[in-house]
Amino acid sequence: DETQREVVPENIQLTLQHTLDSTFQSLIEALQAGMFKTVSVAFSTVSFVFGLVIVPLWTFYILRDQPKMTYTFYKRIPTRYREDVHNVQALIDAVLGAYLRGQLILCLSVGIMTTGGLLIIGVDFALLSGAIAGIFEIVPTLGPILGAIPVILVTLATSPSEVLWVILLALGVQQVENLFLVPQVASGTVKLHPALVMLILVIGSAVAGIWGIILGVPITAVVRDIVRYLYLRLSDEPLSPQEAMAHLRAQS
Repeated sequence: DETQREVVPENIQLTLQHTLDSTFQSLIEALQAGMFKTVSVAFSTVSFVFGLVIVPLWTFYILRDQPKMTYTFYKRIPTRYREDVHNVQALIDAVLGAYLRGQLILCLSVGIMTTGGLLIIGVDFALLSGAIAGIFEIVPTLGPILGAIPVILVTLATSPSEVLWVILLALGVQQVENLFLVPQVASGTVKLHPALVMLILVIGSAVAGIWGIILGVPITAVVRDIVRYLYLRLSDEPLSPQEAMAHLRAQS
């Protein structure tokens, strides 16, 4: 050791020691990060598989026991409020059902039109790009724009000479959707002004991320109809439950 100190200068020894210490510390940190990542991936995989098994079972038991659960639920509600609770449930079912049907129709329509147009143009991955465009349609108002971006990027990467035609296709699909599909579909869905929908999307994304974007609009429509119903029931001259529901249906 004394011979090494005499041969190797002290500054080089310090540098080597510092390098060894840094390398050892980096190795320890890399091992820790790898262990944490492995555990995280394992838990995510187990959770995913667990969800695939549990969700169908949960759905099966819910559907099987729905009449019994409904009977038990309404039995615990005072008699004078049961019809109001039933009406509120009917309002929620109507809004959510109409919204989901409308979004499904729009998603399928946009996906089919985009896929067909891309096949005609001769772009690679036409089916995948059309499916992506259809999936993004689930986002209200901004869906066509968000869906067109991946399609354009894929075209730039695979067939850049066709990007102009793809942009024109995206604009054409959006016009067909706005002029023909949305007016027909929206007649039985949430009936919210586009400016309000944009505001809901901004607030929903800030509060709950992607789920706020997807669920913000139907939840707002549900709250709107429930508030209208309660206003008719609790006003100075309250309507009966049947009259309040008839009044709401007449306005829809």
